[in-house]
Amino acid sequence: MIAARREEPREDMLSALVYARDEQGALTEDEIVVQCIVLLTGGHETSTQVLGSALATLAKQPEVWHELRERPELVPGVVDECLRLESPFQFNNRVAREDIEIAGHTVRKGEFVWLWVAAANRDPRQFNLPDLIDPHRIDGKHLSHLVFGGGIHYCLGAALAQLELRIALTTLTQRYSDFQVLDAPVLWRNNVALRGPMALHVNFGHETRVR
Repeated sequence: MIAARREEPREDMLSALVYARDEQGALTEDEIVVQCIVLLTGGHETSTQVLGSALATLAKQPEVWHELRERPELVPGVVDECLRLESPFQFNNRVAREDIEIAGHTVRKGEFVWLWVAAANRDPRQFNLPDLIDPHRIDGKHLSHLVFGGGIHYCLGAALAQLELRIALTTLTQRYSDFQVLDAPVLWRNNVALRGPMALHVNFGHETRVR
């Protein structure tokens, strides 16, 4: 596909990567392949896991599910709350560029640091009742999670992931009046890097035709 885009560029991401390699020298050929792998995994695997996680999380608070049926405008807030509570990526890692003290511990320049997104997203100093879905959080605090990273490392597919989840929850709440998650408790993947259910069994129930 890289060779094909080199011969006949299109208006797509792969052509942009080839252009960055050939015209700007910004990437090597191997780095193009790596970026394609990252985009494929990030655009498919994480979206699959986060949808399962969102449904499993909402199953614990059926009152939120019922509210979504009555007020679909709450879907974006619920999406961010589900992302905050069950991020597909539970941690990030960085290398310290200088000595820094964090909570009384000194991190030395060059040391490898694990940053637990899952813990930060449930910080009670930032989120009141942090273990609950609350789309009504004041001051937009449901948006201050770290699921998509930040700065130059902000997730390239953040907008797409949110859109996919909004479409899924809107469709399920508005079209399937009896939808429910059947697993109790949900079995989660034994994977520290990628959070999500091993499987999620649901009952779609009666379908309401949407005009």
